Amino acid sequence: ALAGIAECRQNNTLPHETHRIQELSAAFRDYDARVAMALADPPQLGTADDIYMNEIEPLITTIQGLADSLQELNQNAIVEQHDAATRRASSAKWQTVGVLGIALILAFAAIYFSGRWLLLPIIHLTHAAEEVRTGNFDVSVPVSSDDELGVLIRTFNEMTARIRKFQRTQKARLLKSDTATRKIMDNLSDAVALVTPDGEVESVSRVAAEVFGMAPSVRLDQLEDPWIADLAERAVLSEETEFGEGKYEVVQSFFDGEEHFYVPSAAAIHNDEDQVIGILLLFRDITDLQMQQELKQDAIATVSHQLKTPLTSIQMALHMLRGGKFGTLGEKQRELLDTASEESDRLLRMVLSLLDTSRIKSGRGMLECGNACLDSLLASFADAVRSEAEARSVAVHLDIENGLPEVWVDPSRLEHVFNNLISNGVRYSPNGGEVRISAQAGTEWVQVQVRDSGPGVAEAECKHIFDQFYRGPGSDTVSGAGLGLYIAKQIVEAHGGCIEVDGGLGRGACFTVWLPRADAAARLGLLEEA
Repeated sequence: ALAGIAECRQNNTLPHETHRIQELSAAFRDYDARVAMALADPPQLGTADDIYMNEIEPLITTIQGLADSLQELNQNAIVEQHDAATRRASSAKWQTVGVLGIALILAFAAIYFSGRWLLLPIIHLTHAAEEVRTGNFDVSVPVSSDDELGVLIRTFNEMTARIRKFQRTQKARLLKSDTATRKIMDNLSDAVALVTPDGEVESVSRVAAEVFGMAPSVRLDQLEDPWIADLAERAVLSEETEFGEGKYEVVQSFFDGEEHFYVPSAAAIHNDEDQVIGILLLFRDITDLQMQQELKQDAIATVSHQLKTPLTSIQMALHMLRGGKFGTLGEKQRELLDTASEESDRLLRMVLSLLDTSRIKSGRGMLECGNACLDSLLASFADAVRSEAEARSVAVHLDIENGLPEVWVDPSRLEHVFNNLISNGVRYSPNGGEVRISAQAGTEWVQVQVRDSGPGVAEAECKHIFDQFYRGPGSDTVSGAGLGLYIAKQIVEAHGGCIEVDGGLGRGACFTVWLPRADAAARLGLLEEA
């Protein structure tokens, strides 16, 4: 027991434990003394039983109480230590959780702010790139570092700066070009307008505004002249680079108190993807040319009229001489008179053609139209040149559809047209060749074709074959003055029809004439014109 007490004394860790151990140690020493007294021979302090009952047993109770007290003290200390350890563990747990939470918050904050610090320049660069995409080049991204991202941002800023400089230069050039174009357009005698694909006027010249009433933001379908909108629409639909000139009549207008004449044309403007982005309308001023033509026509009419009377007298004198009225003629004299008579006839035909041209131009060559049987007319026209065809060994064939309807024409004027076409076919066909005349009816028009077997007409010549005074490169010196086809075209168009040519180079030319049917003349509005 004393050894255990000594060990307890060595392991003493509690404040009151030493006192309790000392008391317990004293009690054990006293116990040992009482036991020794009881075991002595003879026993001291009475008998052994008395010593046990009176001395030892109460001391045992005291030792047991001291031991229990010491044990209770240690148990309480253990409980207190356990509770303290539990409290410390709980406190450490929450401290750990708190420290971990703070660490997480600090980590997230570090990640967020470091991410913002890293991503903010990229975000600014992205927003700036979006602005550039929408056309705003007045943007600049702040440079916050010297790394690769900073180099990229500086490069971006330099790029936008160069684009801004290029834009300013281009705007200055465009402004200069637009001003110069405006000055040029306003000083042109021609009328010029630029129109959007949907028919809204973008810009116009001074003449176009004053003569045709065009103005920016005005639609073509709002103008007084509806044919302008039609011209622009057909230019968009047409595959031709330029459309209109030669397809529309000359437009007459009064401008600055003077009469002016314009030839309208239009051209569609395409981008690199072949999409129409605009329409250019051009009204070419041909006033000077028209005046020259009128002066020329007046001069031709005057000269032709003055030549007609003396030519008639010359022909009468030649006829009388050839008839022997003034004596017998020798062979040589007769040959000279025949040649002179032929040349005077040719000159008179030319003069009469010039007079017809002048009358057509001046509007005095009015038509006397009526219902006419086309098959009989074509037969008579073919018979009129049959002798000439036989002299040249050229056959003239009629290939006419049965039951042709009547046509609304002036037979005397129409005779000039087909005599010219058939005679030309006979003249240009080789010996043994043929001229074929065919006709077929449509709902409103009758189509007549005159096809020869000659060398044909080159495509370049076809564009000018109906021009006034035009004579092809293969024409001979006695073939006329180049007025026959011109007059034929004027006569056909005066009937409301049209005439075209298929050159047929190498296989023979074919002239096609459209004449109005008599039962369609009213629908075509030709009765009033006649």
